[in-house]
Amino acid sequence: MDDAIIKSRTTLAPKRLQQLMWVKGTNEYTYIDTSNSKEVILRSSVKEKKDMEYLNLVSFNAELKKLNLDTLKHFPILTWVNKDAFTFDNKKQYLKYDGKEKKIVIEATKDLPDSAENQETEPTTGVIAYTIENNLYIYKDNNKVQ
Repeated sequence: MDDAIIKSRTTLAPKRLQQLMWVKGTNEYTYIDTSNSKEVILRSSVKEKKDMEYLNLVSFNAELKKLNLDTLKHFPILTWVNKDAFTFDNKKQYLKYDGKEKKIVIEATKDLPDSAENQETEPTTGVIAYTIENNLYIYKDNNKVQ
């Protein structure tokens, strides 16, 4: 009984699935896990319930290097836009990983002020909402609107 109480948040705690989400337009889901000391995106379907490695961080960083972008220590926050692609932010770029082509493309470059906070990108349009000192701004088509 002591172990159940003392270790309830460590070794006996349930496993947490990082970034668990549905793949848009499918009955599949993904989450981020660690395999052989490497971060990987695992993909599975509701029917098969077998996790398959979709992408590992080493390959992901290799694609970032091809675009002369900084590599990452962890996967960024992902948003699936269709069954084959997800988008993510990396500093001042809005990027898309294409799973069919196995490459990253720059969707948009954000020219936001350094003081911009609380950035949220709408995945289908690429419109960015952000705040500066509690004022809300919209960044659309390289234009900033308050």
